[in-house]
Amino acid sequence: MIILDIQKKQIITKSLSKSISSIVNLEYMFLSAIQTKHGYVVSGLLDKEETNTKRYALFDCAGKYVKSFGDFPNDGNDSGGKSKTFAYQGYMVYNSVLDRLATVAASGAIFELYQIDTIPMLIKRYHDIYPIYIDDSRSGRNGIKHGKENVIGYTDIYATDRYIYTLYSGKKLNQHTNTRMLDTMLSNDILVYDWSGKCICRLVTDIKLFNICVTNDDKELIALGWDDDYHLYSFDLSKVTFTW
Repeated sequence: MIILDIQKKQIITKSLSKSISSIVNLEYMFLSAIQTKHGYVVSGLLDKEETNTKRYALFDCAGKYVKSFGDFPNDGNDSGGKSKTFAYQGYMVYNSVLDRLATVAASGAIFELYQIDTIPMLIKRYHDIYPIYIDDSRSGRNGIKHGKENVIGYTDIYATDRYIYTLYSGKKLNQHTNTRMLDTMLSNDILVYDWSGKCICRLVTDIKLFNICVTNDDKELIALGWDDDYHLYSFDLSKVTFTW
């Protein structure tokens, strides 16, 4: 199990079967991170002094910064790099066999697939809808404010050796009240990609879901959903043909 402590700039790996944990201290603060066979990929460097216009960064196994990679989408917003870091935060999954990283954004409709290796290379990207945001930084705090027309994007992602499963909302911020933000985060739509970046299937569930995971053989989807309260659901995928 991996725990991210953003404030302390730490990645903590704990064994569920043993009382053993290891801590890696990164040089810079980050928004999210995932382990690879080379070290770590980090999204959203927040306190790197030099001007950083890249979305991601590589760190070695000891937590030392190696290089940044991946351009931010050309959305026409001139709010600056820090604002884009917040606007395009989201979720990442990694395939250790193929050494590939898939990322999705929590706002808009942004999907990217990279071959990591020594020099990360973009394989596929879908920049269909951009986030709507303005800079909202104040003294001692960086941040953004989303517009009411901003589209809630991907709310979760999970991957097996064969497929990438993404839970996509597509709802606008103005479609909820202050007490029902949960409505925009819940979704019935799961977009499935293969590891070449092709969207091969759309699954529509009869329950609104919040988090998803899939068994290694791609035959069962297990999800946290909402129906007057949170429930754990299981969906049989054994008869699904993964073609578009």
